Formats: sequence, structure tokens, C-alpha cells
Amino acid sequence: PGQWELIFDNKILGENELPDWYLNQVNALFSLIEIQLKALSPTTSEQEITKTSRVLWSSVHGICMLSVNNNLFTQNAGSAEELIQSLISHFIKGWE
Repeated sequence: PGQWELIFDNKILGENELPDWYLNQVNALFSLIEIQLKALSPTTSEQEITKTSRVLWSSVHGICMLSVNNNLFTQNAGSAEELIQSLISHFIKGWE
């Protein structure tokens, strides 16, 4: 949990103040998602692919952060991993 917060908790720096190397690494991670989305829907615009990658990543990130902070409330719903698998499965079915 501490490592997750260290990577993603940028409250000290504003978004425009992040170093280029960090932004390049983030963009490289997004490109992994974008490649897969493009393969699923080759006619979708680059702008839509970019937006969709951020929506999907933000959703997974939200589940992870709620889990890290013990605010997921999933006693009967499954683990964070199960919720993420469900999210991605449903998301991709809707995307296709």
C-alpha cells in the first residue's frame, strides 16, 4: 500500500510540474492499454482510444485506492482483484 501511494499520490507537485521522465513512463503504461483497445476496435479514433484508456485506468486505480485504504466494503462482493476482473470484463464487452 505504501508503494502504491508513493507512486500515485502527487499532492506535492502539480500536474504540470511532473518531470518529463515520469510523464514518459506514465504515457508508456497508457500505451499498453491503448494498443489493446485499438486491436479490439481498429476504427475508433485516437482521441477516443486515449480517453477510454484513461477511463479504464482510472476505474482500476479507484478500486485499488479504496482497497489500500480499507474502504472497499466488499465482504460479500469479492476481493479487489475479483472486482477489477469484473470491471474489465464488463468494460471490454461494452467496448466491443
